[in-house]
Amino acid sequence: MRQEVRLREWRVAGQEGRMGVRRLREHLGGWLVEGLSSSPWEGQIVLALGLGASEALPREWRRRQAWAGTIHAFAISGMHVGMVAWLAGLVLQWLGVPLWGRRVGLGIMLTGYVWLTGASASGFRALGMVLAVFYARMRWRVPSWANAQGISGLAALLFQPLCVLNLGFLYSHTVVALLLFAAPLFREQGELLEERQRWLPQEMRRYRWIFLGKWGMGTLGAGILAWSTALWLSLETNGRLGLMAPLVNLPLGLLIPLILAFLPLRLLLGFLFPQASSLWAGILGLLLRLAGGVSTLGSQGDLCVAVVAPPLWTRLLFLLSLWAALCWLRDRSYARRYSGGSRESKR
Repeated sequence: MRQEVRLREWRVAGQEGRMGVRRLREHLGGWLVEGLSSSPWEGQIVLALGLGASEALPREWRRRQAWAGTIHAFAISGMHVGMVAWLAGLVLQWLGVPLWGRRVGLGIMLTGYVWLTGASASGFRALGMVLAVFYARMRWRVPSWANAQGISGLAALLFQPLCVLNLGFLYSHTVVALLLFAAPLFREQGELLEERQRWLPQEMRRYRWIFLGKWGMGTLGAGILAWSTALWLSLETNGRLGLMAPLVNLPLGLLIPLILAFLPLRLLLGFLFPQASSLWAGILGLLLRLAGGVSTLGSQGDLCVAVVAPPLWTRLLFLLSLWAALCWLRDRSYARRYSGGSRESKR
């Protein structure tokens, strides 16, 4: 049956309340892509990382990143909020801002960053966690990141109960919950690497190599755990499984903070030294090309296998088994610590 419809009026939902934010994002996007090469995907990556416009990336490229297990690096999430908080905290500390001023300033900057980047579910989750931890420290209380995640999740459910159907909400909270649960295990491994250094003379200590070892081991372990935790969702949505995802995320863990740090620096340098704007754009383009090339590694070939999503109950059973394995490892870790302490007390 053929039908005809006459459109009388139209409007964009939420446009009236966020007109100022939308215009600000448009101006920032224009400044960020200014001076980049004629290749469109460089500007698309800048818009995705700088303003959270991941929809600007081509569909085929997003599909390859999903197969490679790196699509989370180009969608504003808790990882990006944590990187921005770390970088902004270093800048405020370098400027000599007192502790309470750094916490208040970070809270304001992170709120503005999450709002400008599209206010995604994972971004709000990370923002709520950071604000809850800041509040606990300003009250002179020991913060608990697990409690902060619970408060953030409950706040999201209170304002929007249907967010439990959002894949980003489920992905973010599931991965972060298991990473927080496994954090003591990663910390213990780092302490084991540092233990030998304490018994060596000062001139024989290798702090840089130990730091790189801790970073590499922690990043690789967290990548493998996050990749395994997200399997219950990624198998259903992607259709392919990239086996190199934990390794590919290692260089991305260096490139993404560099790009996030260079974006505001490039705006500042372009304002102070407009004559060298092509130089700043060239440096940014180099970082973008590296990140873009690395993000699609492992999306083709024998290391990217086609899979059929198993039933939901088997995926949930795998997730519960992973959690049970982490519980067993944590129990063993605590047993080693307490047994060591009891032996020393007997001596």
